[in-house]
Amino acid sequence: MAALSADVLADLERENARLSAELRALRDRQAGSAEILHTIASAPGDAARSLQHIAETSARLFGAPSVSIQLAHDGEWGEAYRFGDSARSIRSAIPLAEIRVGGRNMPGTVISENRQIHIPDLDHLDPSLADFPGLPHARAAGTRTMCGTPLRRGQKAIGVLIVYRDQLLPFTREELGLQQSFADQAVIAIENARLFNETQEALERQTATADILRVIASSSSDAQPVFEAIATSAKRLMDAFSAAAFRF
Repeated sequence: MAALSADVLADLERENARLSAELRALRDRQAGSAEILHTIASAPGDAARSLQHIAETSARLFGAPSVSIQLAHDGEWGEAYRFGDSARSIRSAIPLAEIRVGGRNMPGTVISENRQIHIPDLDHLDPSLADFPGLPHARAAGTRTMCGTPLRRGQKAIGVLIVYRDQLLPFTREELGLQQSFADQAVIAIENARLFNETQEALERQTATADILRVIASSSSDAQPVFEAIATSAKRLMDAFSAAAFRF
């Protein structure tokens, strides 16, 4: 049997190295997704914890020094979750008041047009993006490649996931798809927290009502315990400093 030539062996080694690298990347991404889902499941009422974890996981998996998640409510910017110095310095350099939701800017356009915007090279911008006010600040902070991905609730974008790379390394199709997957998981975390907290509040109201009815049933000849139970329940449900019930 003839021995393989040096060139063939070199090609096989390169192909083996490529496949091994792809396998490691796939395993890392699967592990990252599993970590995010575990965080969502372990803290169903705490969306902030899950979103911060998504930002940190995105930074690690995409080799990005900074990641930000910015939410929007009724046309105004809401909560933000950031990882890394670049995302923080960009935000301090250009306040949100100067970047409108739906305006000519990176996060606003991602939300208003409900689409992913990938900028492979900040030194060679597409003319349609050249007037975005935040991009010069991103470049000054060391960003070279970036991507904004919408957080979608149904057919509407409610936020944006932005990943910043400090080297010229455009995201692959697989990486862009994974960023959309992480954005979708962020929406799952938000919705889970909303439903969990609404359910908890409903249970607390039902419990308070049951407590008051129990006191009424056991104090048919004395109204004072009933008023005390009403005040106590109101204070607890409203998270108030104090509460009182008066009889006139």
